[in-house]
Amino acid sequence: MQSRTFEKELVSLIAGRLALDESSITREARFIHDLHMSVLDQLDLLTFIEDEFEIDIPTEASRKFRTVADLEGYLESVRL
Repeated sequence: MQSRTFEKELVSLIAGRLALDESSITREARFIHDLHMSVLDQLDLLTFIEDEFEIDIPTEASRKFRTVADLEGYLESVRL
């Protein structure tokens, strides 16, 4: 999948899960500071993404996700 298409898919999933407008979610958006997510919100989002993409995200990897770009980069690295 092309990176731009994957980015749009991921932003759409995040926006839907958080009930936010897609335009408010950028690659640089920080989960806690910009998207106002709690730690529990982050866990819920990651569980949702694991189910959606049929992958497992190790806890040690998930602790490094600060921005949408961090998550996108990880997902791209494990998808193919």
